[in-house]
Amino acid sequence: TEYVFDWLAHRATVALTEHGVPTWHLMMDPGLGFAKTAKQNVELLARLERFTNSPYPVLVGASRKRFVREHCSYNIDTTTCATTVASALHGAAMVRVHDVQAAVDVLRLADAIRSLRR
Repeated sequence: TEYVFDWLAHRATVALTEHGVPTWHLMMDPGLGFAKTAKQNVELLARLERFTNSPYPVLVGASRKRFVREHCSYNIDTTTCATTVASALHGAAMVRVHDVQAAVDVLRLADAIRSLRR
């Protein structure tokens, strides 16, 4: 998690300082499913606050990834909903999904839960 965060933070700094990219054009994506084991992907989700506490919004794209499939015994989109809710409850600003209606439904419930935690 720290390696991924440090790499992304460094790239953001380069974009800002060397290329003049405005802060509001940047977003962090921990890159779930890319050159990571299933355990590493789950760890990134479990520690997503490391990213969401940064100055940049976080995008999570876990939908139908292999690590999700490895935790699935019934329906990949149902299992993806778990990653969607986990991402939202850990502060992700955006999620990439295949089943949009299912994501909307679970995020409405996640928002209701989150509003009671405040």
